[in-house]
Amino acid sequence: MLRNLIIAARGQNCTLYPVLFAAMIISVFRVSTPSSLDGLAVPVLFTPANLRHKGILDRDNDVLSALSYNTIVARDLGRFVSDFSTLDGLWTIAREIGFQLKEQQDDIRRSVIWMDQFIANISSMMEAGA
Repeated sequence: MLRNLIIAARGQNCTLYPVLFAAMIISVFRVSTPSSLDGLAVPVLFTPANLRHKGILDRDNDVLSALSYNTIVARDLGRFVSDFSTLDGLWTIAREIGFQLKEQQDDIRRSVIWMDQFIANISSMMEAGA
């Protein structure tokens, strides 16, 4: 089943993650459609990105963070109300999310340099707020 989903995603110019994200959004809206869909967007601020394959050693051969984060937003979801029961909306949302992920690739490649400090800062802020 997973292999078929990956093949179908590739046929729609998508990868698996955006397809699963789109499926989750459509599933939630089929169960509970918001009262107002005008301009509705679903942001996800910290979706993980694997950097293990990017060469994660710095100049001093210290291992840098192998994780980074993407930010994605499924926008204007009201246009898919009639497509929540079809695959058309799923593929459209998945392609749009995939495009956002591709746009962020240069930033993600650079994040290997600053991600450790970013995680330390987030941890400090969380401790201070606790």
